[in-house]
Amino acid sequence: MTRLNPWTIREVNDNAVGWISGRIIGAPPLVAPYSKRPCFCYRAFVEGTGDSRESVDELMIADDTGRAIIELAGATIQVELDHTSQGPSTKTRDGRTIEGPVRREGILGPDELIAVHGACRWEMDPRPEQTVLYRDPAPRRLRVTGGPRIQLWVTERL
Repeated sequence: MTRLNPWTIREVNDNAVGWISGRIIGAPPLVAPYSKRPCFCYRAFVEGTGDSRESVDELMIADDTGRAIIELAGATIQVELDHTSQGPSTKTRDGRTIEGPVRREGILGPDELIAVHGACRWEMDPRPEQTVLYRDPAPRRLRVTGGPRIQLWVTERL
């Protein structure tokens, strides 16, 4: 795999397409089904069956230079399967125990470092982290989206 060289959030030009990285911030609204970890996105499956996925509509990341909103509609999200558990075992009529299926799960959790590729545009920040004086430039944040010609990628693999 090619090594990513993401921009810092501050150095992204308006209407640029490229990679940024940062840590996920905010309170996670989802709970992963097997590990019960709070998360923004999960991928879970039982070996031998299909998988299930769920994610929020958008999440926010931050680095030392700024904040960015990531709109996840239509995104390709790569999560590492970092949790494995055994499903419940069952007893047969003849007294044998059959082990339950293996369950695997991966999440995008709070404070996790991720990389994002998409179309970047600057917008006014309605909830700035710091108050500014009237002569200071208005606070901005970056919004990263996909589109008809630009695939939005979110990955833990930096």
